[in-house]
Amino acid sequence: MWIMRFLLKILVLPLLLVVDVATLITKASIYVGCYVVGFAVWLCGIFCILSIIFKMIPCAIFFAAILIVMFACLFAAANIQLFLESAHRVLKRV
Repeated sequence: MWIMRFLLKILVLPLLLVVDVATLITKASIYVGCYVVGFAVWLCGIFCILSIIFKMIPCAIFFAAILIVMFACLFAAANIQLFLESAHRVLKRV
């Protein structure tokens, strides 16, 4: 039995390393993404308000869509990070 457990640990180790690297990449992308999206929200928000003021409704809709996509990408990255951390805990238990 202990041989099977040892072999399982050997098989899980590369997968654990891949999950660790993927977790670090998602953490870095969220960290950088927060600053980039923060700046882009200001720009898109200002352009959206100016587009509404100057009666350019299609431009305002375009900038609002960009805002929604940026927030959706950050939300997806956060969910991927949570999934990877959960997978890391499960693999660590094996």
